[in-house]
Amino acid sequence: MEAEEGDRISLLPDCLLGNIVSLLPVKNAACTMRIDDSLVLKFVPHAAHPPLPRDLLRFSANVLRHLELHCCCLDPQLGVTLPLHSLHYLHLSNVVIPETSLHSMIAGCLALRKLQLFRVHNLRRLVPCSRNLVEVYIRPHVPLEKVSFSGTPNLESIVLLYADIWRLCPDIFVKDALPPKVRKVALTLPMLHSPNFVITPKRSVSIITTLILNMKFSDGEELRKAANMLSLFPCLQVLQIWCLAFEWTDKHAFGQWQPAADTIMCLNEHLKYVELHGYYGTIGEVQFASFLMAGAKALRAMQILHGSKLRDERINTMKSLILKGGKASSEAQLSFAWRSDIPTVREDLDSYLRQVRII
Repeated sequence: MEAEEGDRISLLPDCLLGNIVSLLPVKNAACTMRIDDSLVLKFVPHAAHPPLPRDLLRFSANVLRHLELHCCCLDPQLGVTLPLHSLHYLHLSNVVIPETSLHSMIAGCLALRKLQLFRVHNLRRLVPCSRNLVEVYIRPHVPLEKVSFSGTPNLESIVLLYADIWRLCPDIFVKDALPPKVRKVALTLPMLHSPNFVITPKRSVSIITTLILNMKFSDGEELRKAANMLSLFPCLQVLQIWCLAFEWTDKHAFGQWQPAADTIMCLNEHLKYVELHGYYGTIGEVQFASFLMAGAKALRAMQILHGSKLRDERINTMKSLILKGGKASSEAQLSFAWRSDIPTVREDLDSYLRQVRII
C-alpha cells in the first residue's frame, strides 16, 4: 500500500511545507532537507540580527544544493565546522559574518557555482576562492576596499548592484586581473531621476559590458543624463532599462536633449542588445528608444517588454514611432513582448529605489 501511494509530502506546495517544517524542533526540521535540497531562511529585519541555529545546518549540510539566508548572524566557525560540499547556490542578504569566516565558508562550498552577496555587514574585502564559481553578484553594505577574483579561475559573470564603479576602478577592481573566462561585468545603478544619484564629471570605465538603468523618462534633463551615462561605458554591449514612468509628461518638457550619437563610443562600436522593461510609450520613452535605434551602429535587437496586452495595431504604431528616425544598423530587429508580472515589478521597484544609494 505504501509503495503504491509513494511520496506525497514532497508534492505539497512550498508555502504549506514551510509552515509544517517551522513547527518542528530544529533537529527534525533540519532532517526534512532530505525531502528538498533547498533552504531559504528569512528572519524578521531587526537591528540585533538573531543567530542562525547551528543544528539547522548541521543535519542538512551534506545534501543542501541551494541556500538563502536573510537578516541573521552566522557563526564565525560555520565555514570550518560545516563545509557545504554539495552547495551550488549561496545567497546571503543582510547577514553578519566576519570576512575571514565568509571566505572560509565560500572555500568550503566545493561545488559552488552561483554566489550572491547582498549587503553583507562590514564586508570590505572580497577575495573568494572557488574553482567552480561561475556567477557572482555583489551589493555592498560599506565601500569595498579590495576585490580580487584570482582564486576563481572559472568565473564568467560579475554583477555589481548600486556600487560606485568610479571609486572601484581602476585601483580596486582591475580589468586585466579578471579571470580569462569572464565575459560579463554588469552594473546596476540607482534611479537616474533621484536627487540621491548625482552625476559629476566621471571618467570612462571600459570594464562594464552590461548596464542596468532605472528611469522615469520625466524630462529632457534626465534623458541627457542617461545619454551621458552611456558615454562613460565605451565597451557596453547590453543595455537594460526599467521604465518607471507613472504619468505622462508634456512634450515641451523635453526640448533638444539629444547629443550627437557618434560621440558616444559604445553606440559606434559595441552596443548590440537593448531591453526596455515596463514600456508604456510615453514621450520620453519613445524619444530615447528612437535615439538608440538611430544611433547604435552595431545594434542587433531591441526588445520592448510591456505589461499591457496591446493589440497589433497599437504595437505597429509604437514601432513606427521608434523607427521614425531610422536605424543605424541594418541588422537591428525591434520586437514587443508582454509579461504579466511587469506592473507589480514596476511598482515594487519604484518604491524600493527611493531608498537606494550608490556605495
